[in-house]
Amino acid sequence: MIEYVFVYGTLKPAYRFHYLCQDMGLVSSQKAFIQGFNLFHIDPENYPAIIAGSGTVYGYLLEFEDITKALVALDDLEGVDKNPAHYFREKVKAKPQNVEAWAYVINLAGGITMDRLEPVPSGIWQPKTL
Repeated sequence: MIEYVFVYGTLKPAYRFHYLCQDMGLVSSQKAFIQGFNLFHIDPENYPAIIAGSGTVYGYLLEFEDITKALVALDDLEGVDKNPAHYFREKVKAKPQNVEAWAYVINLAGGITMDRLEPVPSGIWQPKTL
């Protein structure tokens, strides 16, 4: 069973929704990265998305007391069960830990179009100041 979640945006420590992770029983967070994905910024909503590609995305590997409980809450937050889904959850390999983790990948059939995605070549997402 996969025990970790890789986050790259608003769920990272010190970002807008990280407090929700703490409420979900967060045990630890470690810097990590994934390869084979490209990072984008979505305007005007001011949040990130990843799509399969050739890039590297930097974020954090989160571990929870109860991964099943955390995934239910995260799936709800990320709109996995909406019709159409906003994001879907996908297995990724987080490095340098070399562990499998869950990551939330944008569903391009869910209403977000490519013209709204601004590439983040550095692989490090930062919210835009309003």
